Amino acid sequence: MSETIANGRYIIQRRLGEGGIGVVDEAWDDLLGATVAIKRIKPAFRGEHDWLQRFQRECRVLGRMQHPNIVELLDVDIKSPDGSMCVMEYVDGTAASLFAQAHPHLVVDVARQICSALAYAHAEGVVHRDVKPGNILVKPDGTVKLLDFGLARSSLDGTLTASDEILGTLLFIAPEQTTSHRVDGRADLYSFGVLLYEMLCGRPPYRNPGHATELFLEIVGGEPASPAAVVPSLHPDLDALVLRLLERSPERRCQSASEVLEALERLPR
Repeated sequence: MSETIANGRYIIQRRLGEGGIGVVDEAWDDLLGATVAIKRIKPAFRGEHDWLQRFQRECRVLGRMQHPNIVELLDVDIKSPDGSMCVMEYVDGTAASLFAQAHPHLVVDVARQICSALAYAHAEGVVHRDVKPGNILVKPDGTVKLLDFGLARSSLDGTLTASDEILGTLLFIAPEQTTSHRVDGRADLYSFGVLLYEMLCGRPPYRNPGHATELFLEIVGGEPASPAAVVPSLHPDLDALVLRLLERSPERRCQSASEVLEALERLPR
């Protein structure tokens, strides 16, 4: 595909991904002379005020993030005739899901970087709410990038209270995200725990991930098997950390990404 937008500055080259209301394309920035990623609202949603507000909120949140493990915002245009767009650094990387059952030391290195990004975001008052393999890329040099703040909520906007709508990917959402309870950074830590379990064990912590009803019941009332029961060679401290991250009650879970990062740093390298 080839399309020129924003006064000829960006040349769309190929589709990278597509969500409910938006698409992400790889593009060439003729001004910077570099490849970028551009997220735009689909034409069908461009006249919808609520969706436009969500998109603008994502741009504002991402614009506040300045961290080596969070994708960088480069440009924003909410008045373009081509539709509102968010221009980000292009990340040429491998999805975190492909690191399933990699060597534990490699998984822990990826986990440390994800956790560092979450600790920074939470310190900025931002809850991601959609931590999952598809939103994490690992570059060839090993650098991890956390992407897609489309469901993020910022305390500065007064929007950290969950709505009645369940948002996010069911396999990775925290139990409190299925209710109207207040959601904070500990919800991201639960999602991170599911991701870490999957990378270490090669499968999710639930027995019925393909069946929504059974999966929902396991999330709110089940007990995941110990990662060490699946991979006996795992370090006991890593096994215990994953189980703490997967506690159904936020009060029993690890309380901050900084705490989790410290625990990961103490693991043998």
